[in-house]
Amino acid sequence: MLVSLLKRLKTGTDHLNYGRDIIAGWGANVLDGIEQPRIMDIGAGTGNDLMGIARRVDAVELFGIDCYQPNQEQLQNKGIHAVGLDIERDAIPFPDGFFHLAIANQVLEHVKEVFWVLSEMARVVKPGGHVIVGVPNLASLHNRIALLLGLQPTCINLISAHVRGFTSHNAEQLFTLGGFFQIIGYTGSNFYPLPPAISRPLSRWLPSMAVSSFYLLQRTALAGSYIDTIKPMRLETPFYTGEISPR
Repeated sequence: MLVSLLKRLKTGTDHLNYGRDIIAGWGANVLDGIEQPRIMDIGAGTGNDLMGIARRVDAVELFGIDCYQPNQEQLQNKGIHAVGLDIERDAIPFPDGFFHLAIANQVLEHVKEVFWVLSEMARVVKPGGHVIVGVPNLASLHNRIALLLGLQPTCINLISAHVRGFTSHNAEQLFTLGGFFQIIGYTGSNFYPLPPAISRPLSRWLPSMAVSSFYLLQRTALAGSYIDTIKPMRLETPFYTGEISPR
C-alpha cells in the first residue's frame, strides 16, 4: 500500500529525472567560444539532450550513438550523425580527441562494462574538453526510505535493465580513477515524492538525496588509457579491456 501511494505522489515528475535543463545549461557553458564544436551522446535515444544543447549553441555538430535502429532513424531525421554500435564491446569509431563534449545520461547504470565505456569516452574527448554524466542516485531520499523499510531501492530493482547503483562518493572515485577526469560540477534533479515546484530547488540544495545525480567532468591532459588503470586490479570478475581473452 505504501509503495502504491509513493508511486501516485511522484506521478508527473519522472521527466525531471533526466535533467535536460542541467545538461543543456552545462553544455552551453562549456562550449561557449568554441567554433563548430562537436558533441557525442552515448545512448542518445531520440536526441533530446543533443537538441537541447543545439538550441543554445550555434554551428554545433551532433553525433548520437545508439544501438536501437528506430532511434538511429529519428536521430538522422533531426540532422544528427547516428552511429549504431555496442558500447560495451566496440571502440567508438572516431579518432582520439575528436569531441569537445560527450554525454552519457541515464546510461552507465545499464552497463556492466562501465570501465570500457569510460575509457572510450576519455579517449575521444579532447584534453580540456568535457563529459556530462547523469545517473540515478542510489542514496536518494526515497531509496533510503525503501531500504529502511526492507524494500529494494527503485534504481537497482532486480527486475529491470539496471545493473549498477551510484552514490556521489563512489561515483567520484569511479570518474576520477587514474586521473583522466576531474569533477568540476555536481548537482541533482527531482526529489520524490514532492511536486516539481518543490523538488526542483530542493534537489539543487540537497543533491546527495535527489533522485538523479549529474556530474560535469573535464578531461585532463593525462596521456594513456583509462582502461589500463583497471587491467592490474583484481576485481574478482572479468571485465572487458579491449582484448579478446583466449578460450
